[in-house]
Amino acid sequence: MKPTDIDVLIVNCSLFCPTPSLSAMIVNHFRMRPDVLSYNLGGMGCSAGVIAIGLAEKLLQVCFKSEAWQLNTAIGWHGQLHGCSATMDALRAFLSQVLHSPRGCAL
Repeated sequence: MKPTDIDVLIVNCSLFCPTPSLSAMIVNHFRMRPDVLSYNLGGMGCSAGVIAIGLAEKLLQVCFKSEAWQLNTAIGWHGQLHGCSATMDALRAFLSQVLHSPRGCAL
């Protein structure tokens, strides 16, 4: 599939909300069509993946025979962790990514 074949693009990230949005960066980088429906969901925490699936479902009901792509991302950092040792900080960072990353999936 080519980027120009995509009709709907939904990008979500649990906490990270850059300007320009991640969806705008993807549309511009891959030179998608100017009429692509592009949605950026950010700052909603771990529920953003499930919300994006609901949005994709509703858009596909309205936009017949469309190709919709959903991209889930989790931008995390461990700079805020201040533990007793570097090993404990690394373990906490790993566990926070595993436990709090978006897990929504659509077929």
